[in-house]
Amino acid sequence: MKDYYLEQANRLETQIAFAKVGYEQEVKAIAKELAECPITEVEKVTKRLVRANEAIKALENDHKKTVEYYRNEALKHEGGNNNG
Repeated sequence: MKDYYLEQANRLETQIAFAKVGYEQEVKAIAKELAECPITEVEKVTKRLVRANEAIKALENDHKKTVEYYRNEALKHEGGNNNG
């Protein structure tokens, strides 16, 4: 299981790196759109920003959990020794 969690953590790191590029582009596009949109469209546009933020945070949380699972498995294999 330790190797599985390590592979998953590495995969998620790669996904986050790619997602952040798209996230940055989306945030910039939303900011531009907000600056130019009528007040009646602000809520719709900001919902896109919230969804984009939730998506990137979900990936980061998945990575964090996977790293925790990996560390727990590593500790099991080391007999609970947490010296490094």
